[in-house]
Amino acid sequence: MSTSAGEKIPLPTIDLVKRCETTEMLIDLLSNNLQNSHLEFLREQGINGSAFLRLDVDKLMQDGLRRGPAEKIAELIKKIKGEEQATTASNQE
Repeated sequence: MSTSAGEKIPLPTIDLVKRCETTEMLIDLLSNNLQNSHLEFLREQGINGSAFLRLDVDKLMQDGLRRGPAEKIAELIKKIKGEEQATTASNQE
């Protein structure tokens, strides 16, 4: 995951994540947002899109991930969910 300073990587939408029925689809979608070691962890755990959205720091750590990476993944999940909530709210206005 290498970007130049100030370059913002677009987040996948919650709908795109939910459509990831396999771990490999999810990893392809998140490859620009997470480090390879984090992606490998998701692969080892067999996490698909809907399971990914249900993860939190505690669940990630129970599965053997260290706190730092668990926090990063949980933060990404919150951002993806927050992006969808903001979009939904603006569409209802």
